[in-house]
Amino acid sequence: SIEVHTQHRGASSASRCITSSQASGVAPLDAADVFTTLADCSAVVGMHPDGATEAIVDFALATDKIFAVVPCCVYSAFFPRRRGCDGRPVTSYDAFVKYLVEKAPDRIGVATLPFEGKNKVVYSLPAPQTCLCLPCS
Repeated sequence: SIEVHTQHRGASSASRCITSSQASGVAPLDAADVFTTLADCSAVVGMHPDGATEAIVDFALATDKIFAVVPCCVYSAFFPRRRGCDGRPVTSYDAFVKYLVEKAPDRIGVATLPFEGKNKVVYSLPAPQTCLCLPCS
């Protein structure tokens, strides 16, 4: 399922959830609605998002959204064209995390979360701040 939370300054939080039952129902999700919803969000988060992990990172990088994903399965059979900077296929969890970071090493960080199992979070780093102010006198 995809759950989107939006919050605007001074306004209450709104939530939109697209569940797998909706996704497998009679009417398919409208791609334009999904894109608009994601384009309007402030951040993109994926907790063990399976095959959507790389798409979340790519979307966030392309649209300058902050993001965090906790990858789970690599799905190397579904993504046979994935290659690390060394040219090797991405077939392990650690290689997948490295592959995601290699997309934009200056914009992506990795941390380990305090639980068992697949617990590495790949996240966007803050943009460098450019100070345009003059020194205080």
